[in-house]
Amino acid sequence: MNGVGQDDAESFADAITSAVQTGIDIVLVAHQIDEDTGLYANSSIIAGLNSGALSKNAVELSFRRIAKLKRNLAFGPL
Repeated sequence: MNGVGQDDAESFADAITSAVQTGIDIVLVAHQIDEDTGLYANSSIIAGLNSGALSKNAVELSFRRIAKLKRNLAFGPL
């Protein structure tokens, strides 16, 4: 199985967009692409929203699931 290569920025953006489209809320990057890897991931999501590849609703639902997970980890299930 091939992953996204370190020098393949377009594939990285596509992988981020595809992950969000399929309902994956948190993407783990096993290696640093450059010093701004997190910023690049966020930019990929914004570009997906601007192009219509991602829906605002899907991103908001993902955000809510992540916020709920963080609350549960901090305070236990409510």
